[in-house]
Amino acid sequence: MIMMCQGTIHTTFTSRAPVDTDSLLMFDRMWSRAGTISDKDLTNFNISEDLVSVRAGPTTYGVILLGKIRLPKVPKITVGGRESDGFVHVRIHDPPNRGTEDVTFHSLWTDEGKRDENGRAEHYIAIQTDDVPLEFFNE
Repeated sequence: MIMMCQGTIHTTFTSRAPVDTDSLLMFDRMWSRAGTISDKDLTNFNISEDLVSVRAGPTTYGVILLGKIRLPKVPKITVGGRESDGFVHVRIHDPPNRGTEDVTFHSLWTDEGKRDENGRAEHYIAIQTDDVPLEFFNE
């Protein structure tokens, strides 16, 4: 089912340009690991090869699928003394009783860190390292 959403996921990633100047700082931080590569390179992944982890759970409104996808063209970074590829965590929704034709990409997980006293996020990180576990998210 995640494979069915690859085109939508690609489109979402290529929309990483901010829509207004207020969003500029957030987008710069969110996509900082991919700042030196093109949208084409960012979306140069293949679900059948780069999907490294999947979790699923039933809900009253269908099935939620979570996927961890490797982004092979994103520059590696060193984490804890070893190199890590870049990964995104995606959420897919499969509504009940319709087969697979209505499976949709729902969201991309962004690590926002801790929140300050005004509720603002400490940081925004869309591209994760391999040591970040794939866990349920609502965004």
